[in-house]
Amino acid sequence: MKKYVLILFFLVLLLIGVITILPKNPLGNGDNILKTSPARMHRDNYSTTVRTPEDSQNQLRCQKDSDCSCGSDIVTKRCAYGNKKFIDETKQCPDFCTGIAGKLRIKCISNECTQVTIK
Repeated sequence: MKKYVLILFFLVLLLIGVITILPKNPLGNGDNILKTSPARMHRDNYSTTVRTPEDSQNQLRCQKDSDCSCGSDIVTKRCAYGNKKFIDETKQCPDFCTGIAGKLRIKCISNECTQVTIK
């Protein structure tokens, strides 16, 4: 009987040691695994929008200045300018869109969204 109690005691100690050695967050990204849903992880790491070749050609097309926008590309998530259908204006890139000195603007020139310097 004492032998089984000692074995059980050592197993409990071993289990406690293993639990304390394991990292609290095996992903190592600072997020609590229990709070990060698979849907959020998918949305953050992968783009669900697919751009067709036709979309790529139309990305810079415009008819007037208000058709153009600057912000984050809806597919690549990188700073970009172009037709507002392809740009997420809520995710701004100030230095990219307006320049460090604030002298850049996006204009529709010859039916193409173009970044220009203002004086």
